[in-house]
Amino acid sequence: MRERPGLKLVSLINLTASDGCWNTPQRRPAPVRGIRLKMAVLQEPEQVYAFSPDVDEGMPVTLKYTLEKRENGLFLCAKLPTLFNWACIAAEFAVDAIGQGK
Repeated sequence: MRERPGLKLVSLINLTASDGCWNTPQRRPAPVRGIRLKMAVLQEPEQVYAFSPDVDEGMPVTLKYTLEKRENGLFLCAKLPTLFNWACIAAEFAVDAIGQGK
């Protein structure tokens, strides 16, 4: 996960076909479908989307999401339809003039 004011990114890598040796050729993994992601957030995002070089030449796809309020904070819940090799889920948030969440 990477984070900066106004943006949270979560990278997902499909290692289902990996033999654990990073310096050898790997088989192409079978797609993983319906991955559910839950991430802690401080506020509701302005938008949530996914992008991957494996889908539509990397064009972002808007994801539907819900927010869960729990004792330990607020959580964004989203579902990635399919993970082929690598994908990134991004949540964009409003920020004020000094880079803090609104």
